[in-house]
Amino acid sequence: MGLKARKIVIIGAGHVGSQCAQLLAVQGLCSEMVLLDTDRPKAYAHAQDLSDMEPLLPHRVHIYAGGYEDCRDAEVAVFCAGREPRVMEKRADAIEPAIRAADTMVQSLMKSGFEGILFSVSDPCDIVTRYLYERTGLPAERVIGTGTAVDTLRLRRILSSKLSLDAHSVHAYVLGEHGESQMIPWSAVSLGGHRLFELMRTHPDTYGRLDLTKIASEVRLSARNIIEGKGDILFGISAALVDMIKAVIYDEHRILTASTLLRGQYGQQDIFAGIPVVLGRDGVIEAIEMPLTNGEHAEFVASCEGMRCFFEQQFRHKGGVCA
Repeated sequence: MGLKARKIVIIGAGHVGSQCAQLLAVQGLCSEMVLLDTDRPKAYAHAQDLSDMEPLLPHRVHIYAGGYEDCRDAEVAVFCAGREPRVMEKRADAIEPAIRAADTMVQSLMKSGFEGILFSVSDPCDIVTRYLYERTGLPAERVIGTGTAVDTLRLRRILSSKLSLDAHSVHAYVLGEHGESQMIPWSAVSLGGHRLFELMRTHPDTYGRLDLTKIASEVRLSARNIIEGKGDILFGISAALVDMIKAVIYDEHRILTASTLLRGQYGQQDIFAGIPVVLGRDGVIEAIEMPLTNGEHAEFVASCEGMRCFFEQQFRHKGGVCA
């Protein structure tokens, strides 16, 4: 059976899943939405709560709690199961609950006949996305992690604040791992069509005062600071996820940051990492290879190698010590 237009399944109706569902409903990105959770009463309650918005929406969306059989004709499924992130948590701390949730999901999802786009949010995002790709057997372009999408939003926000510029005028990316080893290709950052490095050279009293090392640290520590302050993270990541889903639903062919399988880009193979991609109805249409300086390339490779070693150690039982 073919895909049903604009049907989305949220797998894991926790904080991120429910916030994602709300944004999808308010923006009118689907006509049918299924909430799926091992805690079915919670999924049902979220569905009822979200459905209460319908009389105020300018469009109709049918929201209900369902099962994996509802994934069969879904255009998009979102995997956001697992526990909430914790302060100073590393890959090794987060992997077990995420993989346990993935194992619970994969067989039932694929048995349903699902043929759509699978988005993965659960941390450690790049590792879990690769695991889902290998376990589901779906084409790589249809298994997409949010990766460094939210880190990219944080970078743009911080630069916007420091430069008193609208964030829409800041073009910048965070690449590599959604985690400690992420990196920023500063040579590619531009503001209104002008390269940041050139602006720093020609305007030493304004742009030249930027401390790029400190900004990179602020971006990297943003998640920890948010968790310390309120115990969870949901608004930024949910907005980033819904923006990616929008690009798929409307076949926008828009360039966004996502975790995708590298097939020779940046000299890397068989690893999921955050890079700019072109997103459309078929998922990742193109994985974009940005020009990097030698130093930036070395940082990106180190980030990928750390994730590769960790994945091999966890799932291939090759041992060794990972970064």
